[in-house]
Amino acid sequence: SLSYLNKFPLDVLKIDKSFVSQLSSDKTSMAITQSIVAIAHALDLEIVAEGVETDEQLSLLGKMGCQYVQGYLYGPPISAEESFNYLEKSNLFEHC
Repeated sequence: SLSYLNKFPLDVLKIDKSFVSQLSSDKTSMAITQSIVAIAHALDLEIVAEGVETDEQLSLLGKMGCQYVQGYLYGPPISAEESFNYLEKSNLFEHC
């Protein structure tokens, strides 16, 4: 519900994968996604799109100004332990 934008202290809006999956084939999904991005920008919120599976989706979202994405394009979901092991092996903790 859009009324939650006034009720809660938000800093990120998430675009549901149901819109992302149909970006290139459905005008309504494209329009809704563009509207979500516009609202987020107007409210100085960050944006994350879930369910990104193709380079085309990534490109369209990038052109709209979506800052972050998640989805199978980058890999399947992994457990917290697997995430920790990945970060540890990548030496990413050294930069914190």
